[in-house]
Amino acid sequence: MRWGLIAREFIKARMLGVTALLVIITPLAITGIGGFFLDRWLGTTPLFTILLLLLGLAAATKGALKFKP
Repeated sequence: MRWGLIAREFIKARMLGVTALLVIITPLAITGIGGFFLDRWLGTTPLFTILLLLLGLAAATKGALKFKP
């Protein structure tokens, strides 16, 4: 067997998984952290955290549905 080909396919599959994970995690993390600090700054209950997390969930879902390997 050609070990170079196997290694290349392994790296390709691993990077595909990392990319898919980042497409889902990044919007949730950014909106969750942004909502948390917005709530602290305004002194509100976790209203903005919940709203922005829902927005992040919608963005992550849209990104996951558009993701094509």
